[in-house]
Amino acid sequence: MSAGEKGESPPPMTVEEATRIAAHRTLGELYETRAKSPEGTWADAREAIENLMLAGEPARAWPLVESYVRALSAKGLRDEAVGLLARCEERGLTGDLLARSILLRHDLRASGGATVDDLAAEVGRALSVAETDATRGLAVHRLGRLATEQGNVAAAAGLLEQAEAYAVRAFGEGHVEQAAALQDLGAVLASQGRFEEAEAALRRAVGYGETLVTEGAIPEPTLGTWLGNLATVLVALGRHAEAEELLRRALGMLEDEALRGPAYGALLKDLSDVVASRGEAEEAEVLAGKAVFAFEAALGPTHPMLAVSLAAHADRLRDLGQSLLAEGCLRRALSLYSEANGPKHPTSVELLAKLAQAEFAAGNPLALETAERALSLFDEVLGEDHAFVKENAPLLRSMMEMAAPEPTGAGPQSLFAFYEGEIGRGIRALEENDPARAIEVLLPIAEQAHDAGIIAVEGTAAGLLAQAFSLVGAGAPAVTCAQRAVDLAAQAGQHEAERRFRCCSTRSWATSRRRMASVRRVTLRRVPVRRVPVQRAAVRRLALRRVAVRRAAVQRAAVRRLALRKLAVQRAAVQRAAARKADRRTARGGQSGDRQSGDRQSGDGQSGDGQSGDRQIQRRGRPWGEVGAGPRWAIVRRGGVTCRRCGRRLCRRRTGPSG
Repeated sequence: MSAGEKGESPPPMTVEEATRIAAHRTLGELYETRAKSPEGTWADAREAIENLMLAGEPARAWPLVESYVRALSAKGLRDEAVGLLARCEERGLTGDLLARSILLRHDLRASGGATVDDLAAEVGRALSVAETDATRGLAVHRLGRLATEQGNVAAAAGLLEQAEAYAVRAFGEGHVEQAAALQDLGAVLASQGRFEEAEAALRRAVGYGETLVTEGAIPEPTLGTWLGNLATVLVALGRHAEAEELLRRALGMLEDEALRGPAYGALLKDLSDVVASRGEAEEAEVLAGKAVFAFEAALGPTHPMLAVSLAAHADRLRDLGQSLLAEGCLRRALSLYSEANGPKHPTSVELLAKLAQAEFAAGNPLALETAERALSLFDEVLGEDHAFVKENAPLLRSMMEMAAPEPTGAGPQSLFAFYEGEIGRGIRALEENDPARAIEVLLPIAEQAHDAGIIAVEGTAAGLLAQAFSLVGAGAPAVTCAQRAVDLAAQAGQHEAERRFRCCSTRSWATSRRRMASVRRVTLRRVPVRRVPVQRAAVRRLALRRVAVRRAAVQRAAVRRLALRKLAVQRAAVQRAAARKADRRTARGGQSGDRQSGDRQSGDGQSGDGQSGDRQIQRRGRPWGEVGAGPRWAIVRRGGVTCRRCGRRLCRRRTGPSG
């Protein structure tokens, strides 16, 4: 039993101990004052923390501890921050301060990748020593987040509701902690499918967030993330217009380059899905591509979270008929996610099934093998009652059945046997005067062939669909399909098929139900299905495009080198000309001095008839004397003269009036 439990007073403090504590307190107060001043540094804060802790005043040192730990964490010095908290706990932290220290260490370890079980044990210890509602609310909030990560959403919802209640009792309505708890609670309720309750919680969080941003309590990008979560719930409720408005507003809040990261990419992906739902396929594909770029820039090219945005981009590419590009995106997404979580993770299985469908649409012969692997993993991983299995398993099985080789022993068939079989079913439905069944069979084939770029299959299906729509009295779709068939037949060079399809492309023919015989004749004489190696042709086009790009780059480099070479030659010529000019100026200065001295020596001994002047060459632009009396030489450039009569050019030293 301790001295305190026996009711005994603690032992008296010696003079040396009292002096030491007083000195630490004085130093701590001085360093605290310096640390809080504008000229203060983190070294002052560290000294203040150490001295105040040694003086036995942890409550006074705690604000500095929190600030210093967060600064160390921002610099990446996580181990140093954890060590500081451990020293503070050893020097007498108790109660709420000990609980807050444990929660701070929990946050640091969570960012360092600690396991959920270890983190939950730490938070439980903090909750056990907490004394106020504010600290209990912080601990319960973290327990709710850990339960969400473990997948225990029911427990997480209860814990987050308790955290919100603790925040209201501790701080009142509208505090940051209450808004954060409501935000996490709304996300958990949405994951349970309780979208109306999730919307109510998220709207309360967003309402508080508007005020908190105005007060400066939270940054604007945090509110943008909350708006994105609310928009996701509104999409689930079918309110796409309101969701799109919120998403665009949230993107504006995260537009700064320094803030673009996973949150920005998630908002772009959600906006792409919303835009695609209203039929804007091109804008949706652009947004999905930007989402992939944002995720890759923030997380790196190998992060598994990138797989989700790649799969969404593949869906948008398939909407535009670019199945080959979609196949590449899905293959990369499957590789990233399987490497991180294993091939038997539910998301990996879903990506494998989507890859099989993209390969099938692109005409890849590997589609059957991929579909078989996906079906086997459906039963093993997801189960028959899974929503994704119910939606995609029938399609994969029909692909395998229709494209399976016939039992004739002739060898394996191509995937185009599936198209031939389906078109045959549509023809039989038309012959049996059942246009509704023909439309049901042929419409998916036309869409798949359009995605794969198989002109012959799409043209045949479009022509048969035109006739089926005309039989049910739908004139506008019949004309549209017939015109599409005409364009594809012309593109494929099948002029007979183009002529026969053109007769269906007028509204008078499409709306006339008395032309049944003509319908049957055109149906029976259908466009043959050509087995075009779509993937091989696409690869060839891509290779030719790359060769053209390389040739253009080589040509640009050669032109650049030639231009640089010409520029070097011109610079050298200019330098040589400048050097010659300088030499001539120097020589000319010496000659002019000699002439002047000679003129002074000759005096009046020379006659004034211009004979001596004729023997001297004047500078360019200076007259020779009277017209007709001058010499027959004229300077055309420095260093030489040209005869005015015969045009002969001579050196300056040989010039004279007699020539």
